[in-house]
Amino acid sequence: MSYQKIVVVGNLGSDAEVRPVKGDKEVTKFRLAQSDRFTQQTNWFQVEFWRGGAIAQYLTKGQTVLVEGRSSLVITADDVRLIGRKGGEPTERMSKSPVSAAHGEVRDDEIPF
Repeated sequence: MSYQKIVVVGNLGSDAEVRPVKGDKEVTKFRLAQSDRFTQQTNWFQVEFWRGGAIAQYLTKGQTVLVEGRSSLVITADDVRLIGRKGGEPTERMSKSPVSAAHGEVRDDEIPF
């Protein structure tokens, strides 16, 4: 089985669900809708976030998020970021993953386009 790195920005189709798994671990699951403005189509993704029990309370229907992860048929998220909030409230990063922390944040003036 092969995996590909994927980054998706979209809106939650429903509130996230937290489910217990073996031992004291939890998995947060949600559906993410990503609309293509050129083709007028909506793509749906199933997302599993294994380090995201605390974030579930913020993952509500309509919330805009950025998800980074690996994809087979289900996205296994390495990082989930709230990037917009209904009502315009400020957002914050919910994951302190070693991968994203090692790379640091990217400033707008570092983006080449």
